[in-house]
Amino acid sequence: MKMRRGTQARPTDRLASGARRKRLSRVVSLRSAVVIATLGSLTAVIGGVNAPYDLDEQVAHAQDEDATASVRDSTDDAGRDVLDSCRLSVSAQFIALGRCADERAIVNGFRFRDVPLPHRATITSARLFFTAEESAETGLSLIIDGELDVAPLPFTVGSLPWPIDRPRTAADIAWVVPSRPAWTEGQEVRSADLSTVVQEIVKLPAWAPGNSMMIRVSASGPSTGPIKHRLVRSADHLEGAPPRLEVTFTVPEFIWLPQVIRIVAER
Repeated sequence: MKMRRGTQARPTDRLASGARRKRLSRVVSLRSAVVIATLGSLTAVIGGVNAPYDLDEQVAHAQDEDATASVRDSTDDAGRDVLDSCRLSVSAQFIALGRCADERAIVNGFRFRDVPLPHRATITSARLFFTAEESAETGLSLIIDGELDVAPLPFTVGSLPWPIDRPRTAADIAWVVPSRPAWTEGQEVRSADLSTVVQEIVKLPAWAPGNSMMIRVSASGPSTGPIKHRLVRSADHLEGAPPRLEVTFTVPEFIWLPQVIRIVAER
């Protein structure tokens, strides 16, 4: 405020330092501003001042969504044919989980195409589902991880990389299958939760909905019983029911706030 020389400011025009606080409203222009938060107060630090946002609109909570993908053909699953000297195979009607008769660890790959997961979605649950090919009581010690790639190549015999040779996720999950209860032929079985594996893949910078994802299931410990593996149906099985991946995830539902957000700070 300008004052003429010799005049004195009126008491109502003076601010008593430290005697009272002034509630200051600032208007800050933000381009494409998005605020994602839980319902309630939201505080930010702006210019070193803790300032609660005074929002005209609240942010909705995230909701669970589901996504499913199945292997489609011979190029989508690979392992070893335990009925043919445990050779590498992409065309057998079943997949062996566990070990060969000579104790070699079997590494299986399952490639899921067109996985409809948004980039950086929060994965709350993820499991593989298989259909048992036969009754079995073999105890298995397995480990599940994934290929660290958003465009995993199809599987073909004689062409690398085979599942064991592909770059792995840092995340992996133990899947222990006890000898009992036994699996029965045609029974649907599910794996341990592999949320952390899927989460690592969808956080890759190049991930986008519709990309492919390869999940690997390998023997990690001894198999108990005279038969060292359990059989599940593959994509080539005549009766169908190929392996599938089911994922539950959340994406925050938010409101695009106005381009101008009022920030109220107290000094």
